[in-house]
Amino acid sequence: MAGGGILLVVVLLVAAAALSAASGIGGVQRVMNLQRAFPVNQRVELAALKARDRARHARMLQSFAGGIANFPVFGASDPFETGLYYTKVKLGTPPREFNVQIDTGSDILWVTCSSCNDCPNTSGLGIELAVFDAASSSTAFPSFLL
Repeated sequence: MAGGGILLVVVLLVAAAALSAASGIGGVQRVMNLQRAFPVNQRVELAALKARDRARHARMLQSFAGGIANFPVFGASDPFETGLYYTKVKLGTPPREFNVQIDTGSDILWVTCSSCNDCPNTSGLGIELAVFDAASSSTAFPSFLL
């Protein structure tokens, strides 16, 4: 019975803390409003969504000192296929050109390094993925030192 009493006290304390947090600091309720660009019940064409995203991305990129960097992006956007995007960049000193995979969920570009075991030489789209050899570049250093 003592264990049940302790459990009840813990549950009541957690509930009181949750109610206190829900009411906000100093009794002021905090609310975060969800704003939508398009009403939920309105169908929006994909082209309109893409145009809106392009404009939003352009505004964000223009806020940086360097402005917008234009470069070609290749790949397939079909989510039922590979869904891989890539572009060409030059890495290392001396510079060497690579097809890099673009992680659309972050700001990361992926390139295969020579230390990678059993890594593919081509993408799911058949794009050549050259191996970056950090030892052959005078400006490269291991990422674990970052």
